Amino acid sequence: MPTSTVNQVLSDAFEKTTPPVIGNAPLKFYYGAQVSSAPPRFVLFVNDKKYCADNYLAYLKNALRQAFDFVGQPIVVELRSRPKKVASVHTPARSERKSAPKKRGPVSGGRGRVKKTRRPR
Repeated sequence: MPTSTVNQVLSDAFEKTTPPVIGNAPLKFYYGAQVSSAPPRFVLFVNDKKYCADNYLAYLKNALRQAFDFVGQPIVVELRSRPKKVASVHTPARSERKSAPKKRGPVSGGRGRVKKTRRPR
């Protein structure tokens, strides 16, 4: 199944029946993909898999089963949590950034700073 079709089916299922809130935050669905066909196996990327109740996971399996005509076949659905922060992508805040070294004048033989004078009018 194309990933876009899987995502459309799952988005429709999320809109039809919202997941119950478990813990501090609601379950957020980012995207899903079919990774194998025998048996049909889907991977769903969510904010945190601990926020998904068992009965809601069964509901998602049934939505996939009905949409893709897998009636009577076992479906494997794996939830993967999205990492909170990725070190390689993290941009440090201004307070965390190292400041650039101060610029200094010429080391030797230079004229130094030249004072600007006003031109008479």
